[in-house]
Amino acid sequence: MHVGAHPSHLPDILNWHGKLPAMFAEDRAFLEPGRLLVAPPDHHMLLRPPGIIRLNHGTRSTTPAPRSILSFASAAATYGRRVVGVVLSGRSQTAPKAFA
Repeated sequence: MHVGAHPSHLPDILNWHGKLPAMFAEDRAFLEPGRLLVAPPDHHMLLRPPGIIRLNHGTRSTTPAPRSILSFASAAATYGRRVVGVVLSGRSQTAPKAFA
């Protein structure tokens, strides 16, 4: 989750350092295996059965925790024990200069 409407390069950074393709999630798209999805800046990302991504601005918050809770709760309700969530926090000091 991102706080604020500032530009984000997180999918680019994940693509640079990882093997799975990363991208911003799109509203009403279906969740697909083998992809890393990042919530666009200033959006809540929720999952609805049967794996439909829903994005909205929802209630504004000054911290990422309430937004993350909504995402994790909707993922757990949709997939139960078959879902994994990851929280990334902070800024990497080893990011390529183009993303720093």
